[in-house]
Amino acid sequence: MEYTGEKDTYIRHVMEAFEVMVDSRIVFLNEQWENSRDKTVLALGRLFDSDRKKAIRFMETEGVKMTRMIETATQDYYDTHFYTLGKKERRQVKEYQTQLADQKRQLADQKRQLAAKDQYIKILEEQLEKAKKQ
Repeated sequence: MEYTGEKDTYIRHVMEAFEVMVDSRIVFLNEQWENSRDKTVLALGRLFDSDRKKAIRFMETEGVKMTRMIETATQDYYDTHFYTLGKKERRQVKEYQTQLADQKRQLADQKRQLAAKDQYIKILEEQLEKAKKQ
């Protein structure tokens, strides 16, 4: 935040004081955020938890009064950033994961077959070389 108005002495002193006091950090949270020893990571993890009820409980224990405005803001946040799959979508995801696993197995089988064929070709080439020398 920056003050762009007339720079009187008081505003200049306030800006200079805050310039060294304000600290910014970029924090990335993964599934293991709860194992962190960093208080900032723990607070942000609880605040932005994918479970809205847990996040609201955390805010309440931290002294945030649940007003209608805060309830609406948290609901908007969760509606925007989190999506719960329905039964049909979960089934489709499971089918896709099964297909993907099958394709990975098939690919691994094909690689093994190619490796075996390459080994067989190498043996035949060696035998051919031996036959040519005789």
